[in-house]
Amino acid sequence: MRTVTWADDDPLADTLLVRHGAYPDPNEIGIDYADILSRVTVAINIDIDKTAPIPTTIYDHANLGYLTRHHRSARPAWNYPGFFVGDATDFDDLVRFWNIRAADIRLHCVDPAHLPRYTATIPELGTAKRRHSAYSAMRAERRRSRFP
Repeated sequence: MRTVTWADDDPLADTLLVRHGAYPDPNEIGIDYADILSRVTVAINIDIDKTAPIPTTIYDHANLGYLTRHHRSARPAWNYPGFFVGDATDFDDLVRFWNIRAADIRLHCVDPAHLPRYTATIPELGTAKRRHSAYSAMRAERRRSRFP
């Protein structure tokens, strides 16, 4: 389990929140969810530097955003990973991104105004997308061959 943290003034803070999740301040709600998580799992924190490229290691393990996906009983018909290109400061873009993610579609937000931050993640996620597409095609072919 990984928790991802970033500076409040990071221009990508809202997209990171939508993608990776965060717990509310325990002083505001009276419950320290991060402490509870650390008692039941080895939660390792990854800090995102607002002046550096986003590290690809944030996608290697489950995170808080991942945990929220497990309340659904049905899988969507379309679940291909991809990129949502939007403005990290535009509320409408954030809502669109959140809604697509809420449908359990593996999407990563990319803000063109901050492309240097994605120098490592875009190629890595593109490779994962191609790998997933090849695997999906193989599974579909296998289903067709079993049920002509």
